Amino acid sequence: MVDDILIQFDDDRATAALQALAELSRRTQIVLFSHHEHVCRLAQACVDPNQLIVHRLSGRARAKDLHIHM
Repeated sequence: MVDDILIQFDDDRATAALQALAELSRRTQIVLFSHHEHVCRLAQACVDPNQLIVHRLSGRARAKDLHIHM
């Protein structure tokens, strides 16, 4: 489980990190928490859709809760 580890990364570095996490997810479950929508878009662009599950919470907490499972 990782919480907003990409917050200081530019898009190129975040994409590389997401790809590394996707590779690691072939051996263990990865859960990434973020409240940054662009992290979700990057994950959807660079991770195999069969490896990626995105959860969004509704209501007031929505801006804070974006869970990406790989």
